[in-house]
Amino acid sequence: MKLIQQQTIQESLSVSYQIEKIGKSELDLFKKNLVEYLSKINPAEHEENAKNLVRDFFRDTFYNGKNDINTKGRIDLAIYQDDQPVVIFETKKPSTKTDPDMVQAGNLKAKAMYQLVLYFLEERIQHNNINIKYLIATNMLEWFIFDAALFDKLNRSLIISDSVPLISSNVELPVEVRVEYKSIVLERFLLLQKVDEEVQPNSVIPKRSIYPIRSLISFSRNPANSTIESLYIQMDSAPEFLYTEPFRLSAKGNHTIVIKARSREGNEIISKPIHFSIQVQ
Repeated sequence: MKLIQQQTIQESLSVSYQIEKIGKSELDLFKKNLVEYLSKINPAEHEENAKNLVRDFFRDTFYNGKNDINTKGRIDLAIYQDDQPVVIFETKKPSTKTDPDMVQAGNLKAKAMYQLVLYFLEERIQHNNINIKYLIATNMLEWFIFDAALFDKLNRSLIISDSVPLISSNVELPVEVRVEYKSIVLERFLLLQKVDEEVQPNSVIPKRSIYPIRSLISFSRNPANSTIESLYIQMDSAPEFLYTEPFRLSAKGNHTIVIKARSREGNEIISKPIHFSIQVQ
């Protein structure tokens, strides 16, 4: 089944937008800001410059005093409705040559597309954001605008088993998880594997484990793999944090941990949630 079909601007606009009248002052503002935006495009500048120019154009032309346009986490730009992103941008710097990181009309298999999928799933699953309308990949000159409904179809079509990371590149970034109590190892397993490989038989991801209060939990790279640059931990609904050293599980009750591994090349793997309970002995 073909999920994405290319459309012209007129084909993509709903009838309600096509019959909406545009005032002369609005049209003049659009033309003025567009000319200024195009005049500032410089392939020699970095991606951050491109992001700022895109933000300024949309803010000053359409959303000034109406909606915030800002970053969120690793999302380059987002148009906000209240406190949730409703439009997500992935910006790449303009280039005089074909950029392998930028999507093309005949090839969506590019880093920009993978990042949009990642950000969409993070918003939908981790932040319960059901208000996303569009996702946009741009290099300032080319614009690929995707209806979020297409990403919803993709999300529903994915069959994700408990033994496969939620989101992954094709780079193997295994992480060992250890839970100890009074120097006794209670649990030890590999968590992150290649997305296209099953977890090895000696790697166990617990469905539900019970640990005594003050258990020590630690995360480490597979010694044979030196590509991981950093690990980030999200516990329950708290913000994620950079993992630097083992920490103790001191809050009683049920908990969930999600681990994100990031390589030097920018590849990421996000684990399926680890569910466990902390009880007083």
